[in-house]
Amino acid sequence: MGIEKMLAIEVDHCPSSYGCFLTVTDYGNIIYSGDTRVCINLENYAQNAKILIHEATHPEDWTQPFEGFLSNYYKHTSAREAIEIG
Repeated sequence: MGIEKMLAIEVDHCPSSYGCFLTVTDYGNIIYSGDTRVCINLENYAQNAKILIHEATHPEDWTQPFEGFLSNYYKHTSAREAIEIG
């Protein structure tokens, strides 16, 4: 598969939740988030990624009218937030 490097990336979900950072010979850096809120650690790794696979549990309007309450409470990312990270 040409995997040169694989790292676990701590994300903001429940304890011991991780995303995955891969460096692949033919594709470059690939990031897989798993379940998470928007978090700076994942964003930092995603800056140099060729491919980002990011969970998006709900559409943007799921946070309305609670101004992000449900996203923060359940520690998931909206589709809009995932697109913005990409």
